[in-house]
Amino acid sequence: MKTAISVIRKLVRLGILLVFYSQDSIQLLIRRMLSITPGLAENRILIVKPDGIGDFILLLPFLNALTAESRLSGRKITLVLNLAVKDLAHLIDRDVADKIIWVNYSRFRKIPWYRWSWLNQFSKTADGSAFFPVSSREFRGTDAIARFCWSPHRITMKNDGVSVYLTQREIHWSDRYYTSIVSPPDEVFFEFSLLRHFFQNSGLLAGWPSQPSLIPFREEGFLYDDLAGAVVLFPGAAQRSRQWNPSNFAAVIKQLNESGLGPFVVCGSPADRWAGEEIVNLSAPALVKNVCGKTSLTALATIIGQSRLLISNETGAVHLAIALKTPVVCISNGNHLMRYSPYPPEMNTRSVYVYPPGINPSEEPARVLYNRFKTGSDQDINLIAPRDVVNAAIRLLTVGP
Repeated sequence: MKTAISVIRKLVRLGILLVFYSQDSIQLLIRRMLSITPGLAENRILIVKPDGIGDFILLLPFLNALTAESRLSGRKITLVLNLAVKDLAHLIDRDVADKIIWVNYSRFRKIPWYRWSWLNQFSKTADGSAFFPVSSREFRGTDAIARFCWSPHRITMKNDGVSVYLTQREIHWSDRYYTSIVSPPDEVFFEFSLLRHFFQNSGLLAGWPSQPSLIPFREEGFLYDDLAGAVVLFPGAAQRSRQWNPSNFAAVIKQLNESGLGPFVVCGSPADRWAGEEIVNLSAPALVKNVCGKTSLTALATIIGQSRLLISNETGAVHLAIALKTPVVCISNGNHLMRYSPYPPEMNTRSVYVYPPGINPSEEPARVLYNRFKTGSDQDINLIAPRDVVNAAIRLLTVGP
């Protein structure tokens, strides 16, 4: 019975794959039959990285470093970025790119009609060289963009096979969409280090930044000056398995308040409002302000940049804090361990990561941990005790990481 179910699942998976592949193939075939081939702009460079907030923060130093590259003098750059980071576009040096193409990447991967419409517009131009600094590639994500890219030189990173959307068959097919694939060195797993290797070995950069870095900035018309010096709590995360219980955050507030720290502010998206309200109700309403769903991404970065400390689940807010040099305690269930957390010691970040019992990056080889958690984690984040987070916060503020 189990064998039959396994075979059926594989057939369904193959059927879905063929449907998606044929849908995009038909559109591409029609364009080629009609000889709809855009003129080649030899002096243009295309960089495609439509990932989330954390990935954008890690990519940003490399984009801004392009302005100092003499070899790129006179060449114009087009960026393809996720619409979710549009609020932070002002952080890109104005001399880096003269054109940004925005894509709702979630809809692109899931909704065929949106993907076809977007690709139809995208494929009307052709840049001299196209770079795809993405290692966890997705067949219906950046690989689909590469397939519709008319650039004669298309360079990407070796697919790490982490994406749950990719089978070995999909990886084999999608590798053919590129003219060059940059393989990472052994024992290099952290995303920032992978990007550094790619930009160096793809010929884009001769020099490169040592770590993510942002100069603290202020949103125009910022309304939360009273939050300067506060302890920021961020209870949201993309998956529920990565969200620490609001009651735990409330317990942390009470214990930190007893230690003389505060005031406190809870930040997050509109989806995190319920968590913010619960944290306020379970802790000390007079000490806590809930602004979940009330701030833009730029305002969130402003609040984090002027705060005393960030305590957050593992999400883009952590990367923002580290880039802004704000001390951060990250609460993680080990999801994608070694890829996005913890930051390598040589980066000297003011960050402490707290994991459930049984996860200790300092005691296990990086390769073992990476392989164990590269596709996610089933560890219970709520096994992390509030006292452990409080101790990490006090140690970080008084002694250091």
